Amino acid sequence: MVIIEAMALEKGVIATNFGGPLEIIDHNVDGFLIPAQKPDILADQIIMVINDTGLQIRIGKNAREKVTSKFNVLDYQGAEVRKDGNSATMHHKVFIIDEKIVITGSFNPSKNADTKNDENILVIENTELASKFLEEFDLVWAEAKQS
Repeated sequence: MVIIEAMALEKGVIATNFGGPLEIIDHNVDGFLIPAQKPDILADQIIMVINDTGLQIRIGKNAREKVTSKFNVLDYQGAEVRKDGNSATMHHKVFIIDEKIVITGSFNPSKNADTKNDENILVIENTELASKFLEEFDLVWAEAKQS
């Protein structure tokens, strides 16, 4: 999810050519794929991107275009979707069910999170806690922009 979130913000992503990133990034088109455990190649890629503003813009635009066309499943299902109106970065996953169950943690709903990554997930049944998460959701939703 983090890769898709970054791409939605027109940020070129540099990721390893293993697992989930292979399903998301087209190398040199909308991001960059590098071999795992090769810090010299990672450093060279970072330097190249930093020094080429045109490349940053091209990759960023391509990344955003891919995300809005390929990964916008909620829109296709008729769900109301809003773009984050907060200028700060937030990386938080939470599900609130029936105003009493909170599901949160590091787990991304992806195949790698399910089968390879070291993730955690908490399921808490507590109406008071759920109401606090709903309050925060309402604040974020109010700041968000309609897509």
